Amino acid sequence: MTPLPPQVWVPLGLAHLAGLLTGGVVLFRGRTPQGTTAWIIALLAIPALAVPAYWLFGRPFFQGYGTARGQRRLARARRTSPPERLTGLPRTTGNAVHILKDGDETFASLFDGLARARTSVVVQFYIVRNDATGHAFRDALLAARARGVRVYLLMDWVGCQGLTRAFDRELRKGGVHVQRFKSSWGRVVRFQFNFRNHRKIMVVDGVEGWMGGLNVGDDYRGRGRDGRPWRDTHFHLRGPAARDLQHTFVGDWFWTTGTEPEGLRWGEPDDEPSVLPPFGAEDQGEGASVTVVPSGPSDRISAASLTLLDAIHRARTRLWMTTAYFVPDAPLMAALQLAALRGVDVRILVPRRGDLAHMDRVSFAFFGDLLRVGVRIFRYTNGVLHAKTAVVDDALAVVGTANLDPRSLYLNFEVTMLLHSAEVTEELARQMEEDLSKASPLTAEDLEARSFFDRLRTRFLYLFSPAL
Repeated sequence: MTPLPPQVWVPLGLAHLAGLLTGGVVLFRGRTPQGTTAWIIALLAIPALAVPAYWLFGRPFFQGYGTARGQRRLARARRTSPPERLTGLPRTTGNAVHILKDGDETFASLFDGLARARTSVVVQFYIVRNDATGHAFRDALLAARARGVRVYLLMDWVGCQGLTRAFDRELRKGGVHVQRFKSSWGRVVRFQFNFRNHRKIMVVDGVEGWMGGLNVGDDYRGRGRDGRPWRDTHFHLRGPAARDLQHTFVGDWFWTTGTEPEGLRWGEPDDEPSVLPPFGAEDQGEGASVTVVPSGPSDRISAASLTLLDAIHRARTRLWMTTAYFVPDAPLMAALQLAALRGVDVRILVPRRGDLAHMDRVSFAFFGDLLRVGVRIFRYTNGVLHAKTAVVDDALAVVGTANLDPRSLYLNFEVTMLLHSAEVTEELARQMEEDLSKASPLTAEDLEARSFFDRLRTRFLYLFSPAL
């Protein structure tokens, strides 16, 4: 047998050495036994492919953000719940809350807020489109800056790939501070490309905040190329919780630039007359108690996952959840099954045909085990369902940017709000009841009627579900 020449066995040996060393890193850093085992096998068997793949896409934790976040000056109060202990942000009281349904209502509220701004505006979105809605949003930011308001805009680098640099230059020319969040960048080049900043936040003058499921674009108003209606939910609040949303933005801005934004207002009282509109009956009372939960791959303990599990375990009578993508991990599946088994009315609302076809299909891998224990699955048929909300019993509403999938829970930077208010919870429940009336229930017979090809495709996608 002819021995391999040095030009073959030397790089081959170096590749296997790199695979062995990287396997040691995976052994200590892997999140789950299954993922750790799969990576180690690949690294030892095909190191030339697996080593670069791991360092580019497979690392489970985001590097560098924790240091940046540690330099923020957060007010520390006594923290009593798991989400508060995970994030360091205490529950705030006295927040007036308004639920915004779909794009037209949400963008009207966002633009009104920008028109009211007097001191500072911070904005971040995963996607901003180069279309009529995106241009209107740009013009509203420029108008605020022209009045002397400090304006900061942060967009995700991946989500805004379709947005031209001319869009950024026009904003900068008008005095708006614009940055794109690159997970592989920061003040030091870091090769970590599998992470996204999926947050959607706007804060005006440190006292008004907006967050929820909507990005900026015509399709989010139901004016996309396919013409389908877009069903989404955003929240507008006034009160101390807006400061926590702003703190979340500041951490992301610091990662991106190495500096904190200057001139931000944090809702301190001043002598100027209020120009804020009335919100409704809740203004007459104490308002809602709100906990803001920022989460992301820099968390050594997943704040998104544990916050969600904590809410599910608290349910005693009702747990209604809406999500655009349903790819639950094992702990989430177990929590939903246990809730149904203890008699909770568990309903999961998903799109029949969402914006990502493969996410619709892979969800079928999980439906059967939930139906068997009494969880009720509904598929929304009146357009694209993109909302991320939940109702727990009669006094806890949950809204955020995170879907029920591994990417949202472990790979994306997200933000969630827990709203403790019977009035807000009831209003969100009414919206969900309306959505359920436009959905078809999924049955065990529906699962059995699927073709062999559909089942095969679902099981194939299921193999990749942790990375979808």
